[in-house]
Amino acid sequence: NIVWLNLSGANLSDKDIDFVSQCINIEKLRLENNPLSDSICNQLVTLNHLEAVNLNDTRVTEKGIAILQKNQGIKRIYNWHSTTK
Repeated sequence: NIVWLNLSGANLSDKDIDFVSQCINIEKLRLENNPLSDSICNQLVTLNHLEAVNLNDTRVTEKGIAILQKNQGIKRIYNWHSTTK
């Protein structure tokens, strides 16, 4: 069971992280410094144990952040230097 996963700076695309939605017990996820877009947010929002996700320096926009905020278990979303439009 994976509860903390660091995939930062691995140059991963949206499809590269499809497996993350299968990590149902994940609590902390670091995805910063990857060219990821809003489409990953639909996968992440289903993770019931996710508490913190780092999206710094990604292409996730405010629209993606709004999707993630639907998961009330997520307490921290880091999105410094991410796309905000």
